[in-house]
Amino acid sequence: SNILIADNDIFSFTDGVNDKPFTIEFDFTCTDIDNLNQILVEKIDTITGEWLCFITTSNQLKFQLKDQTEGGNINFTTNESIIENQEYNVKITYDTVNVKIYNNNILMPTTLASVGIYIAMRNTTSPIYIGRRVSGGTFPYKGTMKNLRFYNYEKL
Repeated sequence: SNILIADNDIFSFTDGVNDKPFTIEFDFTCTDIDNLNQILVEKIDTITGEWLCFITTSNQLKFQLKDQTEGGNINFTTNESIIENQEYNVKITYDTVNVKIYNNNILMPTTLASVGIYIAMRNTTSPIYIGRRVSGGTFPYKGTMKNLRFYNYEKL
């Protein structure tokens, strides 16, 4: 199953021109690594979006920021694979320059990749989806998630 949270500007980490700092934190356990993109949480609709966090086809955790313009984004992918049935406490922080991904308060090495130009996130009316992807097909998350928290500052 999945959860939809209606749009609210408290989940948009931008003023429409500049990004604002934030932290997203949650616990999860993936019960079926199937080499498909599995969406954990995202603020995106079928056309546009702001940000998303998912397990990649290579079983790595990826966080993506979507640019104000169509097509631009910046991706932060962990260098370590997600292990099936292992519990993770993930904290994703952003200080408006750098994204850092922590597991159990330990900074995970990440690879940075850009597509197009990234200037700042858009502010859309997209809802938050937990456990499924709306854009580009459905990629359901197979596992558990709890203690999802959002902060409007970089929580170290």
